[in-house]
Amino acid sequence: MPICQHFDESCPSRSLFDNIADKWSMMVISVLDAGPMRFNGIKRHIGGVTQKALTQCLRRLERNGLISRRVIMGSPIGVEYAITPL
Repeated sequence: MPICQHFDESCPSRSLFDNIADKWSMMVISVLDAGPMRFNGIKRHIGGVTQKALTQCLRRLERNGLISRRVIMGSPIGVEYAITPL
């Protein structure tokens, strides 16, 4: 088994960096470290993030298995985000 070179495109650590090393991802993960939170709660904790940028970030983190999304039935319907065990 060959040794993985730092920052080599085939290295698994490269995938991790690609997922969390953008402008908002680490902030979102840090906010969610305190516990599950709704979209607007996350947005209030992160100054300067636009709705579009936060939505894209949350979708990417969910798609990559770093956070989960739970629909809360009610009026109005809500969505709560949380860090996954991954």
